[in-house]
Amino acid sequence: MKAKLKVFYSENQQVDTNSSFSPSAGKPKKVLEDWKKHNLPIKVIEPSPLSRSDLALAHDPKYIKGLLDLEISNGFGNRNADVARSLPWTTGSFASAAQYAIRNNTQAVSLTSGFHHSCYDSGGGFCTLNGLVIAAQLLKLHGYAKKVGICDLDSHWGDGTAHIIKKLDLDYIEHYSVGGDNRSGAKVLKALPGIFKKQFKNCDIVLIQLGADACSDDPLGHKWTLEQMRLRDRIVFQQCKKYNLPLVWNLAGGYQDNFENVLSLHRISAEEYFNVFHGIKLDTDCEKNYEKPKRRIPDCKINRDDDIFDAVIEKPKRRIPDCKINRDDDIFDAVINDDRIEYEEEEKKEDSWESDIDWDSWDKDKGWRVG
Repeated sequence: MKAKLKVFYSENQQVDTNSSFSPSAGKPKKVLEDWKKHNLPIKVIEPSPLSRSDLALAHDPKYIKGLLDLEISNGFGNRNADVARSLPWTTGSFASAAQYAIRNNTQAVSLTSGFHHSCYDSGGGFCTLNGLVIAAQLLKLHGYAKKVGICDLDSHWGDGTAHIIKKLDLDYIEHYSVGGDNRSGAKVLKALPGIFKKQFKNCDIVLIQLGADACSDDPLGHKWTLEQMRLRDRIVFQQCKKYNLPLVWNLAGGYQDNFENVLSLHRISAEEYFNVFHGIKLDTDCEKNYEKPKRRIPDCKINRDDDIFDAVIEKPKRRIPDCKINRDDDIFDAVINDDRIEYEEEEKKEDSWESDIDWDSWDKDKGWRVG
C-alpha cells in the first residue's frame, strides 16, 4: 500500500500532567499509538514550533506573554508549565500541516485539539490558543493563500474563532461552525455540500475540525449518531476532493468516559480519508468495538391522582453542560444553558436554521453562541 496519510506530531505536543475534564492535552500520543496499532498507513512528520511573534498574529502579545511565562491561566483554568511548553508545538503542528497541504495540494492531519474557544486575548473551554486562525494568518502572510476556509465540525460554536476574525477584520477567512447551526444532524449532513459550494469552493485551503464530541453519545455532544459521524467525515472529504481543495484536519473535542470510543471516532476519520482519496476501504472494527454508553433512567416527578399517575420526565443533567464561557482574566465561569441557539445582540426570530437560510444575507460575524 503506497498511499500514506501525513500525520504531523511531535512528542513536544503531548502533556501527561494536565488534570482536567478534557483529555485533549494527552490525546495526541494515544491517537497515534491507536493508528499504529491498527496498522493504518501513515507517515509521521515532525512539525516546527511557532515563535511568540507567530502566535501574536492572532492574539494579543500581552496574552501570549502571560501564558508562556505562567502569569495567567490557560484554557484549562490552570498554570501547568507542561501545557505552556506545549503551546508553540500544538499550534506549530497544525500550521506545519497546513503549509504542507497547501504547498503539495494534498491532505494532512495534525494530532491537535483545543483551538476554537480561544479569543484574541483570552482562553477558556479547554482552549488556550487558536491554532486555526494562527495557521490561516501564517498562510496569508507567507503568500500561500489568499482565501482560507475554516470548517469547524466540533460540537460547540467556535466563538473564539469568530471573535478573532471580527477583532482583526480577517475578511479573507470563510468560517462555518456547526455549533452555531441548530438544524438536526441529518439536515446538517444534507446541507454540507451546499455549505462547501457556498463558502469553501473558492478557498485555497480548508482547515477542518473533526471533533469526536459531535457524537450524540458524548456527554457534551448532541449532533450525530455513530453512523452519521462516519457520513460526516465522508461528505467533508468528498467535497474537498470535488473542489480540489487542500485540507488539514485535527482532532478537536471528545469527552466520553470510555476513551476507546473516542479513539474509534478519530479512527473513522482516518478510514474515510483513505476511502475517499485513495479508494482504500479499511476496516479496523470501529463500529464493532464501539460500546454504546449506558443511559441512566432520568429523574422523574410522579403526579398521583387516585389510582393513576403521570410521569413528568425531567431532563437528565450532563456532567458538564453546553455553556457560554465568561472570561475574566485567568478564570472562567460556565453559565448553564439549555441547548438552544440564540443571537448575541437580538432576540431569536421566528425563522431559524431549521428553515432554508438566505446565506447571502447571513453575517458570519454576527455572534452566534451556545446559549
